[in-house]
Amino acid sequence: MHHPKDEDAAIDILESAIATAQYLARVATHGTLMISLGALVFCRDMILDIPIIADLISIQKHRQAIIDERVLRANRKRLSHDYQPGDKVLIYAFKPSKLDPRATGPFPIVYTHTNGTVTIRQHPYVFERINVRRIKPYHE
Repeated sequence: MHHPKDEDAAIDILESAIATAQYLARVATHGTLMISLGALVFCRDMILDIPIIADLISIQKHRQAIIDERVLRANRKRLSHDYQPGDKVLIYAFKPSKLDPRATGPFPIVYTHTNGTVTIRQHPYVFERINVRRIKPYHE
């Protein structure tokens, strides 16, 4: 690549870069939709001058199927457990290093709230309200 000699050459290079970026944004294929956004908006292919008829209902159904599959995959990893007062739990550590423990505890549950949180007793006078996604049941 050569460096511009004057201001006009620099402006030409800049305009060419902006035009290339606009073109790439229009013709890039969306991962979920499997069609370029420019073709979807303008109902024309962005490279060839041909019309495109987009079936928006089938695109929406395809996206919803992908969303449902991802939700099912995420829910398979979740632990289903009803926490009760008196149960003991471990608290997951936030970004533990290689040799650090993955969880601390066990701590007894004092109160279970309806919004997906529990109150645990960490010390005799220290209570913490924590989300159930940050804890796991402790089995003795």
